[in-house]
Amino acid sequence: MKVIDEKGRFLGKINLIDLIVLIGIILVAFILVGKLLGGKDAALGGQTKLTYTVKVYDVDPDVYESIKKVTFPDQLMAAGDMLNGKVISVSEEPSQGQVYEVVPNAQQGGMELHTGAKNTYDLTFTIEAYVANDVKNELGTQEIRVGKTHIVKTSQFELEDGVVLSCVREQAR
Repeated sequence: MKVIDEKGRFLGKINLIDLIVLIGIILVAFILVGKLLGGKDAALGGQTKLTYTVKVYDVDPDVYESIKKVTFPDQLMAAGDMLNGKVISVSEEPSQGQVYEVVPNAQQGGMELHTGAKNTYDLTFTIEAYVANDVKNELGTQEIRVGKTHIVKTSQFELEDGVVLSCVREQAR
């Protein structure tokens, strides 16, 4: 028996063109299923735990007072979706920057430059998260890399322009 007969049928049963189309459909289905399951890492259940710190500079004291009332750990979120990560803790230190203001000098009839310490805080957040792809270190739409800017957002607060200071990986679970 020939593999392809004189009518172009594979093993005498199916048309060669139909066979190629069928193989193409099966390949597309496998690719879609793989993408829906999150690729190799998610399909294998492998996730990497990241513990990282983010420093947000010059936070208003009233904002910090509100954040102190949050019960930690606090779930991270992005675009209305809960992420696989939590803010574990926050610590503060007075901002080191200076405030400069020009004030009138009544005695000399001119202006005078005054300097003073900012009345703001630098906050350091400790965050634990699980990422499926430890090459990208992506959580939501943000990549977690030392030196990158980072938004710290939970259902209770959001601070932009933070900087990732450190990132420690743990073995896949």
